[in-house]
This record gives sequence, structure tokens and C-alpha cells, in this order.
Amino acid sequence: MTGSIVVLTVAHLDHQPENVDPANLMAACQACHLRYDAAHHRETRARTRRTQIEAGGQLAIPTHNTEHHGAA
Repeated sequence: MTGSIVVLTVAHLDHQPENVDPANLMAACQACHLRYDAAHHRETRARTRRTQIEAGGQLAIPTHNTEHHGAA
């Protein structure tokens, strides 16, 4: 026994917090809960970032200079 405190959390298996069906809930320590949700968090973060970029009017970020200065 290490004497450390473990915080127990409730994970929603379908990642929908409004779904409180007991079959959709899993007790987990914080570290396990974060591991379980990791892929979902990545997807949500990417979707949120895309939405913010599009809302700001940026449809694509150029990866190279497409203008040809001095070309006739």
C-alpha cells in the first residue's frame, strides 16, 4: 500500500454524458478514464479546431507559396 489517494470516476461508455443507463457506465480511476476517452478526446479536439478555423474564414492553410511573383 502506497498511501496515495485514488479518485474514482464514472466513464460513459458511449461518450454521451446524458446517457445514464447503468449499462453505459463504468467505474474507473482517473488515469483509466482518461485512457478510455483518449481517442474520443482527439477526435473532438480535431473537429473543434476545424470548426474554429472554418468560422474564422480560413478554409485551407497553404503549405507552400502558390503565387508567382514577376510572372507574366
